[in-house]
Amino acid sequence: MTRLTFVLACLLTALTPAFASSGDWAEDVTNDGSAIFAATSNDSGAIFGEWCYPSTGKCSWLIGLDGSCEQDSAYPILANSDSGAASVLIRCGGKVGNTGLSQFAIVQYKDLENLMTESKMIGFALPLKSGQFRVVRFSLAGSRAVVSAMENKAARQFRTRQPDTRDSIL
Repeated sequence: MTRLTFVLACLLTALTPAFASSGDWAEDVTNDGSAIFAATSNDSGAIFGEWCYPSTGKCSWLIGLDGSCEQDSAYPILANSDSGAASVLIRCGGKVGNTGLSQFAIVQYKDLENLMTESKMIGFALPLKSGQFRVVRFSLAGSRAVVSAMENKAARQFRTRQPDTRDSIL
């Protein structure tokens, strides 16, 4: 339960009974209400999950890591699970609030989702300037149920989103 608590604290959110949790994963909504997410954290405080944005109708798989990155820069990483491995590209999205974490969006998320099917854990190897690799791992226990519940809620929000009919000056 420590991981679940950390994820929610880092994202500055509060649990509500309407949201799911299972295993090491939890579903919630961001404080500003701009996104609904299903996520987990590892023992080092890194965050991994899927965020969906009703205003745009889009979802993104994100990794939150301590340290910094250059905004909009792309980095190749290796994703590995007990069902296979794939090279994927991540893009820096800048700092996550006051958490000290940098946000990375996974560009080829379908490759990632294929690796997560039936897997118990996923790891990411990120190349460093020093020639070494940083490896982060995340439990997938409970991910299928929580991600599915979150995607279903997000899909309902996408469908019920009303177009803006206010007057505007262009």
